[in-house]
This record gives sequence, C-alpha cells and structure tokens, in this order.
Amino acid sequence: MKNLVILIYFIFIILLKKFLKKKKLNDIYYSKDYEEAKKKIISFNYDKKFKEIKCNNFTLFIRQSNSNKYIIVSSGLHGNEFITGSAIQCKIMDEINKNEFTEECPNIIIVHCINKYGCINSDRFNKSNVDLNRNCLKFSIIDEHDNKSYNKIKNIFNPRLKFFKWIKNIIKYGSNNIHNGLLKGQNENKNNLYYIGRKNESEICEFFEVISKLINDNSIIFHIDIHTGFKGSFKKFCLIQDENKINFLKENIFKNTKINFINLSESDLYKDINGFLTFENNFIFLLNKYGKKKFLNLKYHGICQEFSIANKIKYILVANLFMKYNRKKIKNKLTKRIKRKILNIYNPDKYKNFYIKSGYEDFKIIFNYLKDISHKM
Repeated sequence: MKNLVILIYFIFIILLKKFLKKKKLNDIYYSKDYEEAKKKIISFNYDKKFKEIKCNNFTLFIRQSNSNKYIIVSSGLHGNEFITGSAIQCKIMDEINKNEFTEECPNIIIVHCINKYGCINSDRFNKSNVDLNRNCLKFSIIDEHDNKSYNKIKNIFNPRLKFFKWIKNIIKYGSNNIHNGLLKGQNENKNNLYYIGRKNESEICEFFEVISKLINDNSIIFHIDIHTGFKGSFKKFCLIQDENKINFLKENIFKNTKINFINLSESDLYKDINGFLTFENNFIFLLNKYGKKKFLNLKYHGICQEFSIANKIKYILVANLFMKYNRKKIKNKLTKRIKRKILNIYNPDKYKNFYIKSGYEDFKIIFNYLKDISHKM
C-alpha cells in the first residue's frame, strides 16, 4: 500500500511538471493582442543581437553573418492568424540569442505582422479589404483571374447581406463548396470579402523593397510564411508550389522528419491559385519589380506553413460572421467579443504548445542544413 501511494505521488508530480511546463511555454511566447505581441518580439531581441529595421507596415529584425544563406520567417499576412506566427518568431529569436551564432550561420530575417491593420483588428484582410496572400500577383494578368466557384457563392461573402439570408446561404451551399470558392479569391467586387485587389498593396511592395536591400543576387533563401486555419486538427501542413520543390525538401532537408507536404499545383483545392507570397515566380518577380537592384541568380525556396485548427465549419462560419460585422464598422461590445472569439478559433489554446515546438523544429532543421552546407562550400 505504501509503495502504491509513493508511485501515485511520483506520477502526480510528473504530470504536474508537464502541465506547468506547457503553460509556461504558452505564457512566454504567446500574446493576447497585437500590442502585446509587438512588445514581446522586441523584448526577445535582448542584447540587441538582431538589428531592427524601421518599416511603415511591419516590424523587421535581422541577425546577420557572412553567409550568403538566408532564412526569412514571416507572420501576420492574415491578421486573424498572427498570434501563432508571432509566438514562433519569439521562440526562434530567443533560441538564436541564447546559443552560439557564428559567421557560417545563415542570416535570419524576422518579418513580424506584415498585415499590421489586420493584426490590430483581428481581421484576415488589410485596410483596403485585400487578402494579401492572394495579392502577390503579376497584375498584368489580373483580368484573367476568374473564379467560377466564387461566383456561385459570392453573396455569402457580402458584408451587407442580412444575417438570416447569410445563414440560409451557408446551409444551402455547405462548407465544402464555400471552402473551394473562397480559396482562390475574387477581383470583381472590392467591397466583398476575399478580394485580391487590382494592384500590389503597400505591405507587399514594402516587404520586397526592404528584403531586396538585405540580400544579394547570389543569395540562397528559405522562406517560411506562417499561417493557421487549414483543415483537420492538430496537424501541420507545408504548402509547396510544385513536386520538384517537395522532392528537394524531402530528400535533402526533411528526410528524417514526417511532414504533410501538399503539392499546390496538383491539389483540387489549390491548383488554380497563383497569388501566394511563397510562390517562387511571384517572389522573384516582385523582388525585381520593387527591389533596388536586379536578381537574376537568386535561389528561393518558399514554404507556406499551415497549422490546422479543430473545426473547419466552425471557423468558416464564425470568421465570416466576424468579418461581416467588422466591415460594417459596428464598434460595440459584440464586435469586441467576436474579435476575441476569432483569435481563439484560429489560435486554439490546446494546440499552442504543439504549434510553437513544431514551428521551431522546422526552422531549426533548415537552419542546421544551411549551416552545414556552408561548411562544405
């Protein structure tokens, strides 16, 4: 009996330590709103080891070395998803500052909360109602953008639609049709939700202008753009533009790691999307368009890192309900409550520990790979 009591006591202590460790990790890196997130990211730049670069639309930090390798970690392209991205960036800065950083290490660029307006207002879109992760386009081809799926369900994403008609349409079309329709976005109505815009927004232009000043034509870049909200639960997906990129990552970098890679060019949901920030053609084109110099030999690998949340139907309904009210500029307690709700849905408490650990592990794998090939060159 005495031995059983001792065993139960030790099991209790172990479980308590795990709980406290989990809670502590969340408290250290996660924030409740944009203002706290900005203060935290600055606080993790202790000893000023990262150089802060002043920008109009976002906050940027760089830890420089003599290497021509770069890792860019960006967050907050969709404002309602920024809390998790910010937490992972804080973790990265904390670990880099605590450990040895040599001249062979890759340069690290942290772009915090690209969509500042959206992060402040818990809104997916920017001030102009534009979805920035559909806005990284060559806008000479914008008139060719035709989303037939969206045209069928477009009234669902009209902020002025009356509530009961909105619910009726949600039931009529179902979450799968809605999900398929919204992914590509639309450019026919600037007042409707999921608008991709008619030109590159200021946040996108400034992002490429600043990045162009920090890198060289012979640079090798790995770019992780952090999001939450993909289908499923307690999973991580890496959305990649094509099969060749996926094979390279699997064979050279993530060969001992299980990661859910999705080939966007073959996915039924994503194959017609062409406006992602992490698409190689988009990145290099916009870098040359808004940069201060030309990049002809740049090697770029972009990963759209998606952390899933528990309930796809739930987040679609509540997210769009919130955005309807937000776009109507109703400033009351209901709106504030919905803002808090939307952040909780896209950044659920029970997954936060997993998000931080998993996000940092991916960064570390890429960091060690680039550091290792620097030694071999």
